[in-house]
Amino acid sequence: MSQPTGSDVDKSVAKYKELCSKRSSIKGQITKFKNYLSSLSSIQLTSHELAKLTLKLTKFEGLSTNFDLLQTEIEVINSQNLDHELNERDSIEHDIISCMATAKGIIDEAAIQSDSHIESSNVKHSKIKMLMKG
Repeated sequence: MSQPTGSDVDKSVAKYKELCSKRSSIKGQITKFKNYLSSLSSIQLTSHELAKLTLKLTKFEGLSTNFDLLQTEIEVINSQNLDHELNERDSIEHDIISCMATAKGIIDEAAIQSDSHIESSNVKHSKIKMLMKG
């Protein structure tokens, strides 16, 4: 097997730097989504806001897949520092999963509140009907 040439090493280094830049971009997107979720946690969501969150979560789930593919490429290129790269993967995956769980929790909570509001409204309407008949 032949030794890599200087040109091959340069290409590998350039590719590694490009992939790391893309990973940094993904980290930025995770932070942006995390901040968005923080802004939602203290307010009652309107149906419009709930729809936006659902769409953003779907897009974010795609980001998770993109990250996995990107990180695998980085690990192959930087196999001599695999422990570092695996720690980086664990850290970023933890953030992604945490954001997804938070978003799903907010969506589920909004659905529960919506259901209880509908039930409460139905009970009030039933009582009004009973009073009107009586």
